[in-house]
Amino acid sequence: KIAATLDANIPCHGRECTISTIRVVEAFPGVFYEYLRLPCVNFPFFHDSVKVFAGYGYFVAMCADKRLPSASSTCCGSYSDRDVGPGNWADILCEYRGERLTHEGNTNRCADWGRTICDPQRIGSYSGRRGQCLHHQCCEDDNAQTQYLENNQYHWTTSVCNIQVKISSDGLIAVVHDPEKTYTSLDGSNPQVQSHVNAEKTVSYFHVPWDNTNVLVGHLEYPSIAENSCDGGSIDGEYCLCNITLEETTVFTSLPTREEVLAKLHVGAFDPSIYENEVYTVVTETNDSKGVSVYSKGSIHYSSETIFRIKDEYSNAFAFYKNIRSIVKVCDGTF
Repeated sequence: KIAATLDANIPCHGRECTISTIRVVEAFPGVFYEYLRLPCVNFPFFHDSVKVFAGYGYFVAMCADKRLPSASSTCCGSYSDRDVGPGNWADILCEYRGERLTHEGNTNRCADWGRTICDPQRIGSYSGRRGQCLHHQCCEDDNAQTQYLENNQYHWTTSVCNIQVKISSDGLIAVVHDPEKTYTSLDGSNPQVQSHVNAEKTVSYFHVPWDNTNVLVGHLEYPSIAENSCDGGSIDGEYCLCNITLEETTVFTSLPTREEVLAKLHVGAFDPSIYENEVYTVVTETNDSKGVSVYSKGSIHYSSETIFRIKDEYSNAFAFYKNIRSIVKVCDGTF
């Protein structure tokens, strides 16, 4: 395969500026490149989560992070040659098949076409798709089958979605989504929650470092039916089910040492030079193997948006860390 890496950002033009992600770029007439996004790990817990759903008939639902291009455009409102459905129906307004936008991108897309964001009852025209394929819609992107995860294209809504954790007796946790129930599927039932975040179906349990700072010797540092009756949460069979609270704080307010960065920062960051319009400015920069470079966003040098750069002692490549500490408290902050 032939790969090409750009050494500078290229400004967008016209409709290109309305998209959140790209898939294929035509570099020269007839020469196409697939865009490969930089590797990035997304947090399973995030602020201000909203519900997304898959399938024209509201078959599957889960939570999504509004900051990420997690779902396709979903816009409500009628027009002259559209069949108006019996409820709140929506269309997918896209620039290409399978396009995904951020929540803000979806809001802007709907506004550009004189439509509104919404929590739709269904996706697609009410009958015959009249007008559905004539007005910038991706009329073939409104179907999904619940049994095939790869076919479940999600759509943005304006409804809330609660993120919880399910805790086993040995302290392992699974992420659980609890989307607001506003509409039913075509068969009259509530939409299924996607299986890997479904409270009844999930098997995706993993280890987390529980805070044991103030835990008495011989006691558990996590919710347990046997020891603390899931204090602040609820008992769900053999498990504890708890709501979560996310706290994000700034770690350093002055220049740290390389050792302090490695010991206290655990959230990675992109190289600040890839951002457009000088979003990040240099506070201090060094190529010393033991030094720390600092890049700030805005006028405050040391905020949660600050990025630190150090050299990896083995590869000699640069590593970037965000000046933030993210803590998830469960069961009303008890743990």
